[in-house]
Amino acid sequence: MVQRIDLTGEVFQILRDRNLMIDKTQGSVDEQSSWKETKQWMLQDWPDVPPQWADDDINIDDQPHGRGYPLLLPIQPIIGEGETEGSFRFPTEEEMGVPMIEKSIKEQGTDALAWYRPFHMDPPESWGITILDRGIWYVAWKLATEMAPFYTRYSGDYIQRCRDIAFDFLYHHEMFHFKVELAATIMEMNDSSESIYARYWGPYQGGEWFGSQSEILGGNAPLEEALANSYARDKVVSELSGEEKEEVRRAITQFMKTQPEGYKHASKVTGKTGHQKWKQGVSELIGKLLNEEEDHNFSPQRILAMHVLFDGVYGKEDWIEEYYAGIIPFRILDTGFAQGRFAARRLYLADFCISKTCHGEYKKAKPREVQTDLQKAIIEWEKDQFASTLGKRRPTTGFKLKGGWNKHRGVSEVKLKGGGVQWRVYHEKFGNGERILLRMHKKTPGKQDTIIDNLKNKRIDDWRIFNHHDDCDES
Repeated sequence: MVQRIDLTGEVFQILRDRNLMIDKTQGSVDEQSSWKETKQWMLQDWPDVPPQWADDDINIDDQPHGRGYPLLLPIQPIIGEGETEGSFRFPTEEEMGVPMIEKSIKEQGTDALAWYRPFHMDPPESWGITILDRGIWYVAWKLATEMAPFYTRYSGDYIQRCRDIAFDFLYHHEMFHFKVELAATIMEMNDSSESIYARYWGPYQGGEWFGSQSEILGGNAPLEEALANSYARDKVVSELSGEEKEEVRRAITQFMKTQPEGYKHASKVTGKTGHQKWKQGVSELIGKLLNEEEDHNFSPQRILAMHVLFDGVYGKEDWIEEYYAGIIPFRILDTGFAQGRFAARRLYLADFCISKTCHGEYKKAKPREVQTDLQKAIIEWEKDQFASTLGKRRPTTGFKLKGGWNKHRGVSEVKLKGGGVQWRVYHEKFGNGERILLRMHKKTPGKQDTIIDNLKNKRIDDWRIFNHHDDCDES
């Protein structure tokens, strides 16, 4: 396995010392107008947001990055002016500003709604993924109207499902851009004699770069955007099943068709023979990183990059996701649209870490009120930081603390009652002080005993932690 790179100030300093950073003069080729709109804005004196959002007076300093792929809080009913009771709905086209969004998507593709800022760019401490709040809602609305075009009213569960799928698609698209930079960085750390990522970021005269034509795309470009869209779509549908899986795949494909060259050609690197197409696309992309036209399969640099970009089937199940997803700086940018009624907010985890298993179980928890009650519990648990268990909740809240079956390890069970459906959440405080949300499940006869037996036999090293708390010793 390739050694992981801890993305800290030390690595950033190495990039500076070796003159591997992206220079502000890059991206100045006049004929590359699409490049300017898509990426070059990051090199200007206003590097916080793309130009179409600059007039919205977004104070990005008030919205700092947090670490890791977030869990979103459930949606809430929208209360309109003069109303006393809310209802679930999508934002209106006017609230979202659909004309401007669709114009931006036509020019900049998925990256009009979300973007990845590389750490090869000054200041490297500002790197990470940003997703627009209205970008999430626009994609969710497009998916809903594509999958159920004749409905004008949707249930809260359906709206939230579309929102979560839209968020996952945008997140994984930008995650692929991170993987490309990581692959380049690993190659640079292995051989300090050349700049790989900055040269690729281009434009580059007389060689391969981000915007150069792609053989597998039939002369279209950029290849990285086609791969990023394909990667994101496959990651999303891999978590679905049955009719929903094909409906979502079709809806995302239709959304991608509204995008510019490269972005809309994701089908050329996926499909029934997607495994081979994907591998060919990744191989060509690595060639662009290395400025090579031929496929040198036994090049040490190429082998390193392939391990980052193509591990597991379609490159979806890999050590990149497991290790880096919990630490990449990330934010959902609140643009203030619709007076904040559709804000996409993170689940607040206080001083808790969360396992990958529990992370997935939370995302699928129904009804939505279960997720709301978990947030209420975490806020109350925070007030009891020095207890060996989760803390105490008032009986009227629907939570009841139950003493751990293995108290010397600080294991606890808490009952959630959301929407009249009872769930259970399991937490353990380990010897090093790390507090982890381990599992959560709907109350089902027999399931509790099975899970408890499983938890008894697991140590801290047996858990795959998806998100570490900022002050966690293990992060």
